[in-house]
Amino acid sequence: MSNVSSRAEAFWWSVSRIAEATGMDRRTVTRRIAEAGVPPADERRGHPVYELRRVLPVLYAEALARPGTSPDDMLPTDRRAWFQSENERIRLEKELRQLLPAHDVAREMAQMARQFTNSLETIPDLLERDCGLDPRQVDTVFEVLDTVRDYLHQVMAEDLDTENEAEK
Repeated sequence: MSNVSSRAEAFWWSVSRIAEATGMDRRTVTRRIAEAGVPPADERRGHPVYELRRVLPVLYAEALARPGTSPDDMLPTDRRAWFQSENERIRLEKELRQLLPAHDVAREMAQMARQFTNSLETIPDLLERDCGLDPRQVDTVFEVLDTVRDYLHQVMAEDLDTENEAEK
């Protein structure tokens, strides 16, 4: 056993000892220490020793889930806990009616679109009857409304295509 001159030096460990204590491979410990740029505290028998309080956070930083971290990057136990919490969140949002099934939303949007286009179709008749537009002006209104209707159809179709691509 080496001589320890202070209590702090008792926690200056070699890569081999750190690897043995953490159950990690020596190469992994060495790589993570080098990537983080942790300087050696000293040298013993020609090998660097590191302060545990500086090395341990570096070694386990990848294992800790941070907000925005992909579940694919998590440890299996953390991933399982994350999916369970997401399932609970979804269940709660459904109960509170903050999350609606996609088919309900699609049905409501289709109904709104039908009502809107039906309203558009009555505008030329109302303008002819109430405002006294002549047939040529009514035809112009029809053309403009047809253009608006086609544009709305195009936008809705593009949104649907985008959603379908995102699901793939």
